[in-house]
Parts: sequence; C-alpha cells; structure tokens
Amino acid sequence: MAETKRKTIEYQVEPDGLIVEIMKRGYITPWELFKIVSWKSAKGVAWLSLNTEDEIISCTKETVAGLNSWSGPVDILAEEMTDALWSEWEVKAGELIGADKKYAEGGVATGLLRLHGVGYPVATAILGLLKPEVFPVMDKWAVETIFGEGASKKRWQTKSKYRAYTQLLVKPEIGQLQKMTTLRGRDKAAMDIAMQNAKAKVESLDFEL
Repeated sequence: MAETKRKTIEYQVEPDGLIVEIMKRGYITPWELFKIVSWKSAKGVAWLSLNTEDEIISCTKETVAGLNSWSGPVDILAEEMTDALWSEWEVKAGELIGADKKYAEGGVATGLLRLHGVGYPVATAILGLLKPEVFPVMDKWAVETIFGEGASKKRWQTKSKYRAYTQLLVKPEIGQLQKMTTLRGRDKAAMDIAMQNAKAKVESLDFEL
C-alpha cells in the first residue's frame, strides 16, 4: 500500500495573511504572536502566557519600526549582495533578534528574544514572515542541511551563523535548494531535507531491529 502523505495541520501553515495588518498597525498583537509561534514551534506556545500584552506589543513595535525604517536590501536573491550589504544585514538581524539573557551584555535579554516563548527559530520566523525576501527562517533542521550533520548540536543561534546560513541559502550548493526561486522556498526545503533524512535513519534502525 502506498504511503499516505501526512496532511499539514492548519496551525502549521505560514500565517502570511497577517503581514499587511501587522506592518500597517506597527506591532504584533498577542493573538497574532500566538498564531506565529504555533506555526513555527508549538512547544513555545505555553511560554507566551508569561508575557504581558504590553510586553508583546512594546517588543514587536520595536521590531516592526526597525523593519520599516531600514533602507537595506529588499530582495537578497535578486540583488547583488556585497560584503558591505551583508555586514549591514547582519547588524540589523542581530539588533532585531537580540540576545537572550544568558549571552546578552549585563544579563538583560534584548530584541525579540526578550519575549518568553520566542527562541532563535521563532525570532527568525517573525522576521521571515514580515520580510520573507530578506530574512529566512533558521531552525535546527535547516541548520543540519546547510552546515552538515551534527551542526545543530553546536551553538548556531548567533547573528554571524545566521548570516553564514543565509549566504549559503542565497548561493546554495545543494541541487534541491537551487530549484527553489524564493528564500522561503529554500529555507523550507532545507528543513524538509533534514527531517526526511532523520526519518529515513529511524526507519533504517527499525528495519535492522
């Protein structure tokens, strides 16, 4: 019997219908953040309840303002990205994503990472949702595809790694990624490749047993 393809659950679909209202309003509402986190990582949903509504609005208002005021590249696949532009991109990404209290100067979290329930993958997902032609989603699965097996076991949640990851998506060496014409298509393909490889390994072990 042919294997039935797993149906995508509705909350796992990218909530791109939120983009216009968020950018026009200037911040992400708690309910919208709930939907975004559910799309990227259901594990973080409960942690969101530790944030107040004002904290969510204040933090995401800074993010949207930072994106709206930035005069950097609008499509990194279509533009000639010089070292100077990449450095500008890295600074902006680092500023918006921020650092958690473990690595932040003075032990005070900054950027999107100061919100409970928002880790590096979710922070990049928020940027990727609002500016999909500029910021890709970066998670442990995609990291394994882009940097090689075992990469997710090392610390990859930094702006320099995010830059290196994005540069490799822009000029991918993996054929399956080259076929994708959008940044979002490439980061999703990178994630899917790693998940399929992990599944194949599990199935192989089951077969041997």
